[in-house]
Amino acid sequence: MLHARARTHISALTLTLTLTIASLSAQISSPSANGSKLLSYPVYSGNDMAFAFYSPSGTEKGSLIASLLPNAGLNFDWTQYNQVSGNFDIPLLSETGLSQSTLSNLGSGGYRVHLYNGVDVDTSFTAWVFIDKLQVSVTKDFLGQVPQTYFTCDFLTLSGFVTPDTFRYYDPVSKEEVIAVNGFTFLWTSDNPDLKIPNASRVLDPNTTYKPPYKDTWYILTATDSFGVQGVDSVLYISNQVGPDPVLEPWFTMQMLNKEVDPRVFEDAPSPVQGDAPMIIKFTNKSINGFSYEWIYSDSARSDIFSNEFTTSVEYQPEHIYKIPNDYYPALVVTSAAGCIDTFSLTDPIVVLPSILEVPNVFSPNEDGLNDFFNVKSQSIKEFDIRIFDRAGKLVYKEYITDMYTWDGWNGNVLNSTRKASPGVYFWVITPTGWDSKSFGKEVKRGTVYLYR
Repeated sequence: MLHARARTHISALTLTLTLTIASLSAQISSPSANGSKLLSYPVYSGNDMAFAFYSPSGTEKGSLIASLLPNAGLNFDWTQYNQVSGNFDIPLLSETGLSQSTLSNLGSGGYRVHLYNGVDVDTSFTAWVFIDKLQVSVTKDFLGQVPQTYFTCDFLTLSGFVTPDTFRYYDPVSKEEVIAVNGFTFLWTSDNPDLKIPNASRVLDPNTTYKPPYKDTWYILTATDSFGVQGVDSVLYISNQVGPDPVLEPWFTMQMLNKEVDPRVFEDAPSPVQGDAPMIIKFTNKSINGFSYEWIYSDSARSDIFSNEFTTSVEYQPEHIYKIPNDYYPALVVTSAAGCIDTFSLTDPIVVLPSILEVPNVFSPNEDGLNDFFNVKSQSIKEFDIRIFDRAGKLVYKEYITDMYTWDGWNGNVLNSTRKASPGVYFWVITPTGWDSKSFGKEVKRGTVYLYR
């Protein structure tokens, strides 16, 4: 029993010592460093940190902070590694009665700090400072833009260069110089979230895309070396490509004239775009970077009709009348100032519906608001001649209509007077002509209608 209690006491003591030691935080750190790396030596068994400070010009300096928490009232003696003697014997800074000490304005080299209080603390720590002259550059002209020889209408080439810096340090035991292996990774990015850069992390020079962006774009090259230091350079591409705005949207939009309202107005075209003739479409240009434009209102390969119009104004909203029932595939050809040409055409056609005429056989002009007019259901009718006779063969109504949307129909009055026609059967004779040049068998259409009162 005594033996067991003794073992328990020793275990608790060991745990207490472990926790006490773990609570001491001894370190050299550098919050201002741009990167760091754990070093190893050929002979010396210690592992020290190297803190890297990004300085492409080599003029920036580094800094280190030494501490041994939670102790206070410590003395700090800083020394620098001497390549001639192979020792840390160049004195730099001595401070007393502090909990931490900062050493600033440091160039590349090794630094050691001796911490002590004359009682229970006496230790040293070593760190190395690396003024990292990582070089990252992108080929550009004097305006910071992609040189004109690096792009055409068909391709864009980015040219980047990365040169990692070499870091040297020394083994404290063997005094041997050690060259740290310093590789790098890189990534091409841009300020265009919709843009995909080919081989962005694999091809540095030349990085060529065969789909240059439609918009002016900043290309950014970021390189990261083995110490975690990042270097960045960028170049502006001024686009000479023509395309939609925004990307993936149609190059133009369409509105259709509503013929059923007065006054007639343009409204957003339905989907699919279809209606009877004459169909009036207004086009709005949504492309970017254009210098000149060709509107092609129909596709000759599909409709045997060709109509086009040239303009240099992106604000111009052309209107085109589609008269012949058919399928149409309008297109917009855009040319940039640099001569880049691209074309957008509809994949779903504008459909102008064929001619139709349907005549009712009854109406009731009793002014109850229901079926008060003898009218016809028409579609794509160009001209319309109508005559109506009573049973005795006398003419009671005649009209020649060139716009079916303006004709209300026969109201049941004799020859547009106030005298009302009697109830009964009436005979009509209609000669319609469709916009597709069909006259419905090229014969006069005849029929009867019954008038109710």
